[in-house]
Parts: sequence; structure tokens; C-alpha cells
Amino acid sequence: MHHGDAFSIHIFLPSGSVDVLRVVKKDNWSGRAIAFRREAMREAVALGDLNAPGVYLLRAQEPDGIRLYIGETDNLATRLKDHARDQAEQDFWTNAVVFVRTGDGLDKADVRYLEARLIRLADEAGQIIPAHSNRPDPSGKLEPEKEAAAEGFLENLLECLRALGIGDFDPPQSGVPAQPAPSSDLPPPPPEVAVSLAASGEPPWRILAVPSKGVKARGRQLANGNFFVEAGATAAEEVVDSLRGLPFKAAFELRSKMTADGRLSRSPDSQGYVLTSDQEFNSPSQAEAVLAGRAGSGLTNWVPEDGSDSDEPVDPEGDAD
Repeated sequence: MHHGDAFSIHIFLPSGSVDVLRVVKKDNWSGRAIAFRREAMREAVALGDLNAPGVYLLRAQEPDGIRLYIGETDNLATRLKDHARDQAEQDFWTNAVVFVRTGDGLDKADVRYLEARLIRLADEAGQIIPAHSNRPDPSGKLEPEKEAAAEGFLENLLECLRALGIGDFDPPQSGVPAQPAPSSDLPPPPPEVAVSLAASGEPPWRILAVPSKGVKARGRQLANGNFFVEAGATAAEEVVDSLRGLPFKAAFELRSKMTADGRLSRSPDSQGYVLTSDQEFNSPSQAEAVLAGRAGSGLTNWVPEDGSDSDEPVDPEGDAD
């Protein structure tokens, strides 16, 4: 039976993998959603849609829930690159979802209104850990006709998020217990997206080397979105002070738990620690933060073991707080 309110949503997978980069379109909607892991930002920007105004979500799975930052900008590509380089309060994120409008595009008033509405919806839903303190008021920001158009865009935006399995703005159903968050940074794909992760082959082994901290580790991305690190990896002796507070607190607490239960054990020469068993982390950023004792940045410093990337490994001196 065909319902009058039925619609189609199309999810395109440019990389051939459901957990790396997704482009979402809805029938009869001028908007577009692009969801991607932090380390795939270059591929997302290369699609050509992000040199425009839009709203965006920066997300990360943490032990106590989803941490979420909601923002707006005149140029998504530029702003996201700034966030990727940021070593301050917005460096927590492991995946992003951005929204643009094709054709005449969104203007500054539109994106400010949408940002304020999304922040209010997230507060009302009460399912996320806010990553910012700003609470803009959307009322009176747009003329009535323009506000009605923005509300229509917002409703379609939320439908696309639900198609991606993201319910950050939906209040829990009454009487239905909350489901545990998935271990992957990106939520599982909807069942109608039938793509085999194995089809793209095994991901390459990667090396994290931070000589100044005595860190050497071997790991690779898993199909479930987690990041696997082999036993025998060496970890830094100390952590920088900034890792102890938000937004890096979860990584600091995980490192503390691993040293307490023996997964990170003192090295024989008492210089740093050794990973005593294989370990899965939520993301390469979390793995780097735990092992190097300072904030990580996706796969930036995890270079392919076979040398297939042209970028040289980085040993940043960004330990100052």
C-alpha cells in the first residue's frame, strides 16, 4: 500500500563503506546531508558541496553517551578544517554531519536560526552531552515567511538524521528503555543500506610513533568503526593536564582504568607503559590520546605501515596547556 505521506531517502556511499562517508538526499527537498568520520574530512570536502553556508554537528561516542557540538558557518569547508586543527574545546569529535541547500543556498540568517532550533531541540530531548554552553534564542530572528521555510528545512533535516540512525534530537519514547550506544563513532546504517564492509578489503595496518614520548603502536580501523591496537604498544609516562578535563576526560579516565587493571603495565625499564593485551578503542583519536597522553586527531598521526601515504608521521610538541 502506498501512503500519501510516503517519501524516499537516498544514501550514496562514495567510498563504498557505510561507516566512512555518506551523502543523504530526500525526494523533493533542496537540502543535502553529508555524514563522515573525522579522518574522511578531506574526501567530504572534495565532494564540492561544503564551500557554502550550513549547519553542522560534531559528534563523539563517549562512555556516558553522545557528546554533541552544534554550529553554523558561512563556509562549512573552512570551519571544519578549523575544528580539525583545534586543540582546544572542540577537539573531541570523531564524526560529523553537515547540512547544505542546493540552488540558492542558505544565508546567514537561515543557518543561525537552524543552529538555535537544533540546540533547543537537543536540550529538550535530553539525550546528548552538550559540548558548548551557548544557547541562542531562535525567536524573532526571521520574517514569518522565511521562518516557515526554515522550519520546513529543519523537518527534512531531522528525517535525514533518523535515516542515518541518529536520534540526538528525538526524546526517548515513554516507557521504552534507552538502548546502549553502539561502539562505533557513526551509528549503524539502516537495514535497507545493503553494503558489505568486507568488499573494500582489509584496512591497512597503521603505525603511531611519538619518539619524544616513547610511544610506538600498531593498529588499524575495524569494520565496526572501532580502532584496534595490538598488544605490545608502548605508551607515554605522563599525560598533559588538558587531557584531564573536558572534552578529553573520557580518554583520561579510560587510560586510568587501563593502568589500574593491568592492560597498561609499567615497562621493564620503568620508562612509560606497555599495552599487555590487544585493545579496541572507540576511534584512532581515543587510541592516540590514551597511548600518547595528549589529544589525538583522527588518523592524522597513524600512518600506513606500508608507507602508502605521502604525509610524514607527526610528532607534535603541542603539549602546552
